[in-house]
Amino acid sequence: MKTKHLLFTLLAGLLLTACGGGKTFKIEGVLTPDMDGNTIYLYNYYQRTAVDSTEVLTGAFSFEGKVDTAFLGLITSEIGLQYPVIVEPGCDLIIDFNEDGLVASSPLNDDFKAFSECLQVLNIDYMTTADSIDKMLENKEITEEVAIQMMAEEEAFITNEMRGNIMQTLAEHNNDVLGTFVFENYLNMEPEASELDSVVATLGDIILQSPSIEKTLKALKVSASTSEGSMFVDFSVKQEDGTTVSLSDYVGKGKYVLVDFWASWCGPCRRSIPTLIELYNEYNPKGLEILGVAVWDKTENSLKAIQEEGMPWPQILNAESVPTDLYGITGIPHLILFAPDGTIVTRGLPGDELLNTVKAAIK
Repeated sequence: MKTKHLLFTLLAGLLLTACGGGKTFKIEGVLTPDMDGNTIYLYNYYQRTAVDSTEVLTGAFSFEGKVDTAFLGLITSEIGLQYPVIVEPGCDLIIDFNEDGLVASSPLNDDFKAFSECLQVLNIDYMTTADSIDKMLENKEITEEVAIQMMAEEEAFITNEMRGNIMQTLAEHNNDVLGTFVFENYLNMEPEASELDSVVATLGDIILQSPSIEKTLKALKVSASTSEGSMFVDFSVKQEDGTTVSLSDYVGKGKYVLVDFWASWCGPCRRSIPTLIELYNEYNPKGLEILGVAVWDKTENSLKAIQEEGMPWPQILNAESVPTDLYGITGIPHLILFAPDGTIVTRGLPGDELLNTVKAAIK
């Protein structure tokens, strides 16, 4: 094993600058001998398709092929192996899974690794600080108000550091596959429209014409047009019994309506239901209505989940992507609170903030 590691280290020295002309690529991986016989897959991350597969032999595997343009790949196995890598024309890579990943790399993969490691460090720092604050709160060394303030300051610090990492990497990779991945991370931070426009203006076609980026930017634009204070956008969905149900059947009728966009397969959606039931039981007598809208789901699965969870409110089933396209919803659960006149009070808030907003509105 030591000999094999030494061999690959020597190879790495030869291949550190092994990105030249041509369209062929080669990826070699080092594992342990007990992995022999396992199938390793190379996926195209954005296309969600398998590019190639191979078997581990004597603790190693390899992929070789041709590619016109660089793509973000994911090396996986049936036993949980996952390793992202940028596959580039004319580049050979060596990955030692027993050590620290890439042994022979490329400039693009080096920057990808640096970006990812920075995010990992920030995540570890955040979790460490959060655990420390929780412990101080449990030991009554600080009050709950102080704990909330400390967490807010930590979140602001981590967010600022993440943004700095993203902006620096985007400035260096404003028109390649790494920039596409980094820009996706930026979009997940839900930037203000004016800031987003200025960043988009610096990006090239490789990023902006990526299908995933085009879809997300379109959703953000739609989301901005259905932000707080906007009037609701109506939609109609044909139900299994042949009837047609519209959002306007419930919204804009003189009551506050909390609309839950959900799906039976969505774990966070299912876990939020008990809280919604408590909210419904307390505030429905005071004028709050809740409406479920099942998206991206089969009607029979939605009906089964409704019965299992005991949801007492009306549902619009089989909505698929009709409402999510109209409201720019890219992830669920997503809740929108509508005022009695149909305007949007708030949308997309996390649990506690949403509950407080609903309670304040009803009062």
